[in-house]
Amino acid sequence: MNILRGKSIFILSPEAWGKSFVSKHHYASLLAQKGNSVYFVNPPSGKWAKQKVAPNLWVLDYSTGWRKGVQRWPNFLRKWANAGLIRRLYQLAEAKADIVWSFDPFRFQDLKQFGAAYRIYHPVDPHICPLEQAVINSAQVLFASSHKIIQRFQANGPTPMHFINHGLAQHFLAPAPKIDFSPRSGRIKLGYVGNLNYPFLDEQALLSIVKQQGEVDFYFIGPYEKGNLSGTERKSLIAQLTQLENCFLLGPKPSAELPAYLDHFDLFLMTYEGDKNPAAMANPHKILEYLSRGKAVISHFIDEYKERKDWVYMVENNAELPAKFAWALANLDKINSEQLQAERKAYAQANSYLAQLQRIDAYLQEI
Repeated sequence: MNILRGKSIFILSPEAWGKSFVSKHHYASLLAQKGNSVYFVNPPSGKWAKQKVAPNLWVLDYSTGWRKGVQRWPNFLRKWANAGLIRRLYQLAEAKADIVWSFDPFRFQDLKQFGAAYRIYHPVDPHICPLEQAVINSAQVLFASSHKIIQRFQANGPTPMHFINHGLAQHFLAPAPKIDFSPRSGRIKLGYVGNLNYPFLDEQALLSIVKQQGEVDFYFIGPYEKGNLSGTERKSLIAQLTQLENCFLLGPKPSAELPAYLDHFDLFLMTYEGDKNPAAMANPHKILEYLSRGKAVISHFIDEYKERKDWVYMVENNAELPAKFAWALANLDKINSEQLQAERKAYAQANSYLAQLQRIDAYLQEI
């Protein structure tokens, strides 16, 4: 890599630093490992703080104070207020940005104010934000995790836009670590990784499958209580799952341990509202982690994988998910053939975070 090495990089994330990692956290960690000084800027809170969480990686907390609701201010006032926040962030970090890399359209909509040589906007999820176009206009390049996002904005201005798939963390490419986990033997084991408080979770479809398939053990990995990625708690869902003998809520696990857990499972499940929100659900980031283990995935409709129907077994209407799951159980050997497992693994490995950084670096060289 030529650009993404030895730089001071400020990452603006809509999700705070915590135990659970998504793309922003993985990119920050890998960029730090590659010799960059990385400053991960949390969403605003009530404090100003700097914490070193790994070599070359710091988390910055800041408070908007009297500037609360600044995104709703007139443009000239918003820019004036954000300029002050950026100055204080630079003072807190004791550094200035060579690269500003925003995943967040809800703050700092004029990336030019950072004075960085490179300005990146990287929406990995669709957002409903009236100021998102302003962020795009101030960026030198946009990277998106789905073609649906690019299609939404590509006619609105000259900012170059490129598809960069979600990434697979390096530990998914290494031998899985040893963990203290012993699932019940002699039963089909299903893995579900994700936030059970996710707003687009199709609760009804999930419960229907779990309750209909009593001979299958369902293992849920991810937050189900308040956490850095959690929204409103789904108390009814959690209560019902915990009462079922074939459900096991393991809670969030360190990302480095996930390969060891996933290797125990016979297939994977995703039940988001892909039929109601095809753009929002166009490419969930967990899909690559599932594919890296080779086993089949039963899922809502995912636009980016609509041509990969022998890797991800999807439905266009979530009401069909229980029947699709039953079909998968009846055809488990076929859908988990050695050839299909090898294809899934190869595709996931080709989309590691390191590979994505190399692709991004190549695009940055064109600026």
